[in-house]
Amino acid sequence: MKKGFTLVEVLAVIVIIGLIFLIAFPTMLNSIKKSQDKIDDNTFELLKNASKEYASDNIDNIEDNYCIDVNTLISGGYIDEDIITAKDNKLLNKAIKYNENTYEIVESCSNE
Repeated sequence: MKKGFTLVEVLAVIVIIGLIFLIAFPTMLNSIKKSQDKIDDNTFELLKNASKEYASDNIDNIEDNYCIDVNTLISGGYIDEDIITAKDNKLLNKAIKYNENTYEIVESCSNE
């Protein structure tokens, strides 16, 4: 008698592995999305704090409602490098706009 696995046994193992993958994959994707959201939220907080520091250092040149380009923060030494978003892995080349005690990321300061 030869030792080994039958075709039915191999197919059963493949089906079980496939079912485990189908159950686990959506959970993994959801975890990845949540972590990317947290990273992007932390990036926004970093930019917001850097723009606050920039505004306090340049208080004489800043209006109540201001907009600061990310490149200005980089060149001024308020952030160290170009920032890449976690969701789409693209360079964040935008601006931070302060208006009525809120901060938001905008495409550019010229969109005011």
